[in-house]
Amino acid sequence: GAFRDVADAVDHPTSTAIQQGDIMTSRKVYVDIRMAGFTGIIPPDCRAVTIPINDVTGVSGFAHPGDYVDIMIISGTKENGINGRIILQDVLLLGINRTADLPNTPTGDSSKKDGDKKDDASAQNVGNVNTKASSDTMATATVALKPADALKLAAASQEGTLYLVLRPFKPRDMYTFDTDYAGVPQGNGQQTAAPSAPQSAPAPAPSAPQSAPSAPSY
Repeated sequence: GAFRDVADAVDHPTSTAIQQGDIMTSRKVYVDIRMAGFTGIIPPDCRAVTIPINDVTGVSGFAHPGDYVDIMIISGTKENGINGRIILQDVLLLGINRTADLPNTPTGDSSKKDGDKKDDASAQNVGNVNTKASSDTMATATVALKPADALKLAAASQEGTLYLVLRPFKPRDMYTFDTDYAGVPQGNGQQTAAPSAPQSAPAPAPSAPQSAPSAPSY
């Protein structure tokens, strides 16, 4: 497993401490950068930001790491009106709670016993890839956003309640342009008297029918 060319090891994170003079092998670096941990799955131009969710706002556990979601915010009160808007679309979901979509990490030294390998596997954070809803109570969702969008999301989280909107595998429309909704307040419960309808003038009495003209005499 030794590297024969320096270029084979460039840009690969190390999986163990490497001392001067060590032989560079494929077991000492991660072939896939995602194996380096959570930072390895963040896109290079994005940042990871976490928002609070629950079973309702988190799509009842059907949103898994690796899926794409839209994010909408609902704010306001029933008295003043409910407002909602989609603030971000086509967002990569990196993790739910502390579960992320991480690939399996190599077990390391092949000389370890089977029991040691099981211990290594149990210590790895392997993502949930099934299609069933998560049975754990959801508290947070971590998404990948560009810095400007991450700041926008953090500011919007102070205005109201954030909702994840799960996107299909192949959405018919990539982006939705009608993103705002405004609810009309229903009043404070007090009934107000409606203005009375104006009275109409009495209808004129129908005129008596005129008699038919008499027939001519001969």
